[in-house]
Amino acid sequence: ANDRSKFILESCLDNAILFIDGALIGGQINAITVKLNETLLSEKRTFPVFIVKNSSSNLVTDNTPELKGEYNSDLHWAYEHLDEGERTPLFLYQDPLNPNFSKVFCYIKPFKNASTQRVEIHPSTYQSNETLFRSILDLIYYYYLDQGPVKNIQIRPIAYNMRRIMQSSQIQPTMNNQRGMI
Repeated sequence: ANDRSKFILESCLDNAILFIDGALIGGQINAITVKLNETLLSEKRTFPVFIVKNSSSNLVTDNTPELKGEYNSDLHWAYEHLDEGERTPLFLYQDPLNPNFSKVFCYIKPFKNASTQRVEIHPSTYQSNETLFRSILDLIYYYYLDQGPVKNIQIRPIAYNMRRIMQSSQIQPTMNNQRGMI
């Protein structure tokens, strides 16, 4: 977690939106990730957004009486109740022992038969610009649509033109590549 934070801080541009794969709050890395979030906001003026593809979290279903015990996880609940392109309302989680270990989150279902994903940010990030976060949720959905329905759904804000990269490199193309088959 320390290496990840160091890499992100050294590599991230100032004044950016940064999508980070993984949870903001979870397990033994809470303090490190929250500190990373604070540093990105204050020193880099960067808006960190955490995206979780797989989770057994039950924050919503365990705390909503009519949902409790009905679903395996929040992802299961969201998958069953969201239509393609929809997202849940925003939720706020606050750790009862450490209020700094908190998050604002929602679930998004990119495609009809695709797994839902959780998007989360720290409340300090949300409070700094609520309007930007709502626009970022639209941007995330655009990235899902741009990449198209694939088996491993994830946003890919950087798309590489592999054909151009291969042509400018010293790599020798295969016969199928030269014929345009790959």
